[in-house]
Amino acid sequence: QNLKLTNDVTNFIMTSQISLPSLFSDDQISFIEVDAFIRLYNLKSLYLSGNAIEHLDFVIPKSLEVLDVSKNVVTTIKSFFLNGTKIKNLDLSSNMLGKGALKNDVFEGIRTRPQLSIDLTNNNLVTVRNETMAPLVY
Repeated sequence: QNLKLTNDVTNFIMTSQISLPSLFSDDQISFIEVDAFIRLYNLKSLYLSGNAIEHLDFVIPKSLEVLDVSKNVVTTIKSFFLNGTKIKNLDLSSNMLGKGALKNDVFEGIRTRPQLSIDLTNNNLVTVRNETMAPLVY
Protein backbone atom coordinates (compact mmCIF):
# COMPACT_ATOMS: atom_id res chain seq x y z
CA GLN A 1 0.00 0.00 0.00
CA ASN A 2 1.44 3.38 -1.03
CA LEU A 3 0.96 6.33 1.27
CA LYS A 4 0.42 10.00 0.45
CA LEU A 5 1.78 12.87 2.55
CA THR A 6 -0.60 15.80 2.64
CA ASN A 7 -0.51 19.17 4.36
CA ASP A 8 -2.26 17.51 7.31
CA VAL A 9 1.21 16.44 8.39
CA THR A 10 1.72 19.94 9.77
CA ASN A 11 -1.18 19.49 12.16
CA PHE A 12 0.74 16.99 14.28
CA ILE A 13 4.30 18.24 13.72
CA MET A 14 4.21 21.89 14.75
CA THR A 15 7.27 22.41 16.97
CA SER A 16 10.31 24.63 16.72
CA GLN A 17 13.72 23.28 15.66
CA ILE A 18 12.06 20.08 14.56
CA SER A 19 14.02 17.21 13.10
CA LEU A 20 12.30 14.15 11.69
CA PRO A 21 15.03 11.52 12.05
CA SER A 22 13.21 8.56 10.57
CA LEU A 23 9.50 9.33 10.83
CA PHE A 24 9.00 9.10 7.07
CA SER A 25 11.76 6.65 6.13
CA ASP A 26 10.84 3.23 4.74
CA ASP A 27 7.13 4.03 4.72
CA GLN A 28 6.14 3.32 1.09
CA ILE A 29 5.32 6.99 0.53
CA SER A 30 4.65 7.49 -3.17
CA PHE A 31 3.25 11.00 -3.29
CA ILE A 32 3.93 14.21 -1.38
CA GLU A 33 1.39 16.99 -1.70
CA VAL A 34 2.95 20.25 -2.91
CA ASP A 35 2.34 22.06 0.40
CA ALA A 36 2.78 19.13 2.83
CA PHE A 37 5.71 20.76 4.64
CA ILE A 38 5.05 24.43 3.91
CA ARG A 39 4.09 25.38 7.49
CA LEU A 40 7.07 23.67 9.10
CA TYR A 41 9.07 26.89 9.21
CA ASN A 42 11.81 25.55 11.50
CA LEU A 43 12.27 22.16 9.85
CA LYS A 44 16.02 21.43 9.67
CA SER A 45 16.17 17.79 8.54
CA LEU A 46 13.83 15.65 6.47
CA TYR A 47 14.51 11.97 5.89
CA LEU A 48 12.39 10.37 3.17
CA SER A 49 14.70 7.51 2.20
CA GLY A 50 13.44 4.08 1.28
CA ASN A 51 10.05 5.12 -0.09
CA ALA A 52 8.44 5.10 -3.54
CA ILE A 53 8.69 8.84 -4.30
CA GLU A 54 8.92 9.50 -8.04
CA HIS A 55 8.77 13.30 -8.32
CA LEU A 56 10.39 16.01 -6.23
CA ASP A 57 7.93 18.80 -6.82
CA PHE A 58 6.80 19.73 -3.32
CA VAL A 59 7.70 22.96 -1.52
CA ILE A 60 10.42 22.54 1.07
CA PRO A 61 10.85 24.98 3.96
CA LYS A 62 13.59 27.59 3.52
CA SER A 63 15.10 26.46 6.87
CA LEU A 64 15.80 22.92 5.62
CA GLU A 65 19.49 21.93 5.82
CA VAL A 66 19.36 18.15 5.29
CA LEU A 67 17.17 16.36 2.74
CA ASP A 68 17.55 12.62 2.28
CA VAL A 69 15.49 11.16 -0.56
CA SER A 70 17.84 8.27 -1.24
CA LYS A 71 16.54 4.81 -2.15
CA ASN A 72 13.37 6.04 -3.85
CA VAL A 73 12.37 5.97 -7.53
CA VAL A 74 12.87 9.69 -8.23
CA THR A 75 12.88 10.40 -11.97
CA THR A 76 12.23 14.16 -12.00
CA ILE A 77 13.12 17.17 -9.92
CA LYS A 78 11.08 20.35 -10.27
CA SER A 79 12.89 23.45 -11.54
CA PHE A 80 14.02 25.70 -8.70
CA PHE A 81 13.19 22.89 -6.23
CA LEU A 82 15.84 24.16 -3.78
CA ASN A 83 15.45 27.87 -4.51
CA GLY A 84 16.07 30.01 -1.42
CA THR A 85 16.83 27.07 0.86
CA LYS A 86 19.69 26.70 3.31
CA ILE A 87 20.28 23.12 2.18
CA LYS A 88 23.71 21.76 3.12
CA ASN A 89 23.27 18.04 2.54
CA LEU A 90 21.20 16.62 -0.32
CA ASP A 91 21.14 12.86 -0.75
CA LEU A 92 19.65 11.79 -4.08
CA SER A 93 21.54 8.50 -4.25
CA SER A 94 19.98 5.24 -5.42
CA ASN A 95 17.13 6.71 -7.44
CA MET A 96 16.14 6.59 -11.11
CA LEU A 97 17.53 9.97 -12.20
CA GLY A 98 18.50 9.76 -15.84
CA LYS A 99 18.97 11.87 -18.91
CA GLY A 100 17.10 15.15 -18.62
CA ALA A 101 16.21 14.66 -14.94
CA LEU A 102 18.41 17.51 -13.78
CA LYS A 103 17.21 20.72 -15.43
CA ASN A 104 19.62 23.63 -15.82
CA ASP A 105 17.86 25.58 -13.08
CA VAL A 106 17.40 22.80 -10.50
CA PHE A 107 20.21 24.16 -8.29
CA GLU A 108 19.42 27.86 -8.79
CA GLY A 109 18.99 30.00 -5.71
CA ILE A 110 20.63 27.77 -3.10
CA ARG A 111 22.00 30.01 -0.36
CA THR A 112 24.62 27.61 1.06
CA ARG A 113 26.67 26.80 -2.00
CA PRO A 114 30.10 26.66 -0.31
CA GLN A 115 28.90 24.10 2.26
CA LEU A 116 26.64 22.06 -0.04
CA SER A 117 27.11 18.32 -0.40
CA ILE A 118 25.11 16.45 -3.06
CA ASP A 119 25.12 12.67 -3.47
CA LEU A 120 24.01 11.52 -6.93
CA THR A 121 25.56 8.04 -6.82
CA ASN A 122 23.68 4.97 -8.03
CA ASN A 123 21.40 6.75 -10.49
CA ASN A 124 21.07 6.45 -14.26
CA LEU A 125 23.03 9.64 -14.92
CA VAL A 126 25.69 9.34 -17.58
CA THR A 127 26.59 13.02 -17.77
CA VAL A 128 25.50 16.22 -16.06
CA ARG A 129 25.62 19.41 -18.10
CA ASN A 130 27.93 22.21 -16.99
CA GLU A 131 24.95 24.57 -17.04
CA THR A 132 23.22 22.46 -14.40
CA MET A 133 26.14 22.61 -11.99
CA ALA A 134 27.10 26.25 -12.74
CA PRO A 135 24.97 27.74 -9.93
CA LEU A 136 26.96 25.64 -7.44
CA VAL A 137 30.33 27.05 -8.45
CA TYR A 138 31.47 29.36 -5.70
